Amino acid sequence: MKKLIIILMLLNFFYVYSQTTRVIYKKARYNTETEADKLKNASNPVANSEMYLKLKKSFELEFNREFELLYNNTESQFKKIEVMKNDNDKELLNFEIDNEIYYKNIETKEKFYFDNSSFDGKYIVELPYDQYKWNITNESKTINGYLCYKATTTYEDIYNPITKRKLTIMKEVWFTPSIPSSFGPIGLDGLPGLVLEASINNKMYFYASKIEFDVKDAKIEKITEGKKITLKDVENMLIKIHNDRN
Repeated sequence: MKKLIIILMLLNFFYVYSQTTRVIYKKARYNTETEADKLKNASNPVANSEMYLKLKKSFELEFNREFELLYNNTESQFKKIEVMKNDNDKELLNFEIDNEIYYKNIETKEKFYFDNSSFDGKYIVELPYDQYKWNITNESKTINGYLCYKATTTYEDIYNPITKRKLTIMKEVWFTPSIPSSFGPIGLDGLPGLVLEASINNKMYFYASKIEFDVKDAKIEKITEGKKITLKDVENMLIKIHNDRN
């Protein structure tokens, strides 16, 4: 199976691989109940308040955001698309989530994400270049007209001081050898084809809604401003913050 996919990828190599491509992903939840809905379902007095309405609208806006993946033959960048709030939305709550900017370079073997919202300061969190050990299956389906194959991976996340354990993370992606790129959303990469759909623990998923080839105005910017740290450093920082609050 893997040999067949690699052959298909090589046949399409010269078609799109030298171009700059833009992929727009949308984010959604399998369980549409938000924290605001939980308040309402719990018959909480907050449920009928103005705060509840703001919270609910804020969640709805956040989970309808779009993300952009730019890539060429050597590097990629994935980030949330910023949008201007209208006058009716300016009073809504601001959620600092999914602000990480992922970058990968297959020539220099670099992979990291930039974070300036989780902690005080700006950080470049270095990731293993071959971060995931994928299990490529024979299961297939068509997404946006492209034949895709399913791949899965399971691993232990960094230690969570709130749950006092390492959480098991299961990620499932659908990639297409017809688009010969090893990139994907939120750092889900390293496969013989572009990732068009991805899910995390069957709760959150990203799906490609638009693909543009040979984009002329696209520019991939490698972020260099920030302190370089590792995932172990992130774990230690989270533990310290938790201990300081308790």
